[in-house]
Amino acid sequence: MTVEPSAVYAARRGEGYRDTIETRGFTVAAEISAYSKQEDGYTAMKLILEEHPDLVAVFAENDPMAVGAANAIAEAGRKDILVVGFNGDKIARDAIAAGLMQATVAQNPQEMGKITVQLADRLIQGKGITFDDPDKREIYVPVELVTSQNIQG
Repeated sequence: MTVEPSAVYAARRGEGYRDTIETRGFTVAAEISAYSKQEDGYTAMKLILEEHPDLVAVFAENDPMAVGAANAIAEAGRKDILVVGFNGDKIARDAIAAGLMQATVAQNPQEMGKITVQLADRLIQGKGITFDDPDKREIYVPVELVTSQNIQG
């Protein structure tokens, strides 16, 4: 489940998901934009369930869409579909604790902010920046997979 097409930051999430899934021999059955909203995630998931009853997992590029999808799955009485979101939002943590979702990928905004200030300082001092991926000019900040095993308030 994708966010709005203009959200370049989230498109990379989807690319990583697709690459990983396909490398492991799975097929992405459907891709639909739910425009970052829980209610659109719910509506999109109902449609996907009708068109792909053999679905085994859902990845949503943000947590509100994942929770909407999880609600549609629960309403359909399906307990055999894994749901993973992205952001580590409270809404997803609550859904994981309730057994509606299996995981969310939590970002580390504190570390992002710290790195941003460090980069700004380097630029102000006229120093260069070292990129994790020089071709894409990207710096990576580690994320954490949050599941029922490690969930914290």
